[in-house]
Amino acid sequence: MNLLTNSLDSLGKWIKLKFANENEKIDDNTLKYKILILGESGVGKSSMCMRFCKNEFNLEIKQTESCECYTKNLKLFDNKIKLYIIDIDKNIMNSDRSHLYSDVKGALIVYDVTKPKSFEKIDNWLLDIKQNIKEDLPIFLVGNKSDLTFLRNVDSEEGLEKANLHNVEFYETSCVENISVKELFKLLVSLIYYKDLPEMKKNYFKMHFCSQIQDEESRISGEKLNNSNEILENEIKEETNYK
Repeated sequence: MNLLTNSLDSLGKWIKLKFANENEKIDDNTLKYKILILGESGVGKSSMCMRFCKNEFNLEIKQTESCECYTKNLKLFDNKIKLYIIDIDKNIMNSDRSHLYSDVKGALIVYDVTKPKSFEKIDNWLLDIKQNIKEDLPIFLVGNKSDLTFLRNVDSEEGLEKANLHNVEFYETSCVENISVKELFKLLVSLIYYKDLPEMKKNYFKMHFCSQIQDEESRISGEKLNNSNEILENEIKEETNYK
């Protein structure tokens, strides 16, 4: 067993233990969502996690060598949510990662809009999800570094076409300028929440969210999300008073 496999196994055990222990620490109204953020090295996955979890950005941030776990507390309607974000790098592709994919509720697959090769690898990541997770998940294809317009090599239309081809959602973000990162995670959480709702409660949820989420024009540019953002900000709130 090599060093990478050892580290993955240790992280997997930590996640399982963390989930088990949380049952004793969090009240019954708290929902626990485990999501994956996948993609090639250097596309900005760690920066997205840091921007969302701590509202920080660091150009010198160290690239993830295998995987890392971030946590974030949210509140949706009357429910507290403990969000576990598992940042997975391509280096795990040849290792057993079943423990990382267990109990996953949603996923973000990230590419760099300035690097076409990272976009070309999207199919591999989608296939990896389908092979390791049998149930349907809310999945977003995310074009990161949208602020680098002069270096862009993957158009928004290409990203949207790829997302439509695989029947997943599409979004673009900038960690540097803090564009649409928070909204992206909150939309994913709202879709997870919606998926787990009883049928009788889904109509109410649709009135608040789904008409906005399905707007393809809004999914391309963060500047067009003002209306849905107002709804999200009112309903999904960050919690800082509990762990």
